[in-house]
Amino acid sequence: MRLNSVHEDHSVEELKEFANWILAIGDGKLGDSDDCCSIIAISSELLIREFNDPIEAIVRAIYADYLNNVCNPLHLQGRTILASTINVVEEVNNYMLSLNGNEIKTYVSSNSACFKDGANNTFESIHTPEFLATIKSSSLPSHELQLKKGCLVMLIRNIDHSAGLCNGTRLIVTRLRK
Repeated sequence: MRLNSVHEDHSVEELKEFANWILAIGDGKLGDSDDCCSIIAISSELLIREFNDPIEAIVRAIYADYLNNVCNPLHLQGRTILASTINVVEEVNNYMLSLNGNEIKTYVSSNSACFKDGANNTFESIHTPEFLATIKSSSLPSHELQLKKGCLVMLIRNIDHSAGLCNGTRLIVTRLRK
């Protein structure tokens, strides 16, 4: 099974089996646990064995023809890269942005800490906007968000269930505004 064409070459049953395997890994149901670590057998057809840059190799395996299909939802549908840490997510995102020749637009958050009445200056001096901008978490958007037309984004909040805008929904940027 080739990762970049899983939706084209395989039956619904094979896709369900693969999805259940991924979910079982995420739920910690696979592998022999030893000191909070598990060894999981991965089929050799899923492994990328030869590469110089691991991020480039993963992106090429999943989005082989990304540049020619940057705004084609049918090409991008069913393709995603799972990452183990927020740092790897940032590396993949930066690499994908570098492939996209469109103009980059940077958006920044507006951070401030909210304190209940009577908060002392110690908390206010620790939780400065500069400090808040450095916090990285998978459940929070980055302080600085760089986007280009045609780049993929994933929602990390439920916005409107009835419109399908919920956590995990993947979208393609079609316009960027001030």
